[in-house]
Amino acid sequence: MLDLEDRRADLETELTHPTMRAFYDYWRTLPAENGLPGRQHVDPAAIHTLLPWLFMVDVERPLPGPLFRYRLAGTGIVDLFDFEITGRTVEEAFPQQAAELNADYARAMAATQPVYRSTPMPVSKKWYLTVDRLVCPLASNGAEIDMLIGALVPVTHKQTALPRQSAA
Repeated sequence: MLDLEDRRADLETELTHPTMRAFYDYWRTLPAENGLPGRQHVDPAAIHTLLPWLFMVDVERPLPGPLFRYRLAGTGIVDLFDFEITGRTVEEAFPQQAAELNADYARAMAATQPVYRSTPMPVSKKWYLTVDRLVCPLASNGAEIDMLIGALVPVTHKQTALPRQSAA
């Protein structure tokens, strides 16, 4: 099992996209007096250039397991998916990817540290994209995770990108 320092070292090499890197570096600077930072520590003005690619997820309990509901999604994310996910549960927003997303969100909670994944774009019209997603836990009391904050950015891969159309 990886400890926190090992996971940080992995993320140091895995996070190559500048937006992902900037978000991770910001999350690591948040105060965590009692263990984890909380929503109250996030200053949107300090990360204003990242806001289009950020999302927040409320962790709703008690259930057999937590229910994840999108509190907000940046304009870049809304434009990417071509629909608004704010206010929707993971199952409502992404029914076909709900199992993967719920597992990643639950993993970030269980590990009490960021979880990173690069995965195919969950929109059929945008099959040529993958998305990089980093999910970080937040706990208003420093211990019980009540929110997740993350970044999601599209990445076009050269080997799968659509061929350019020549101007005739």
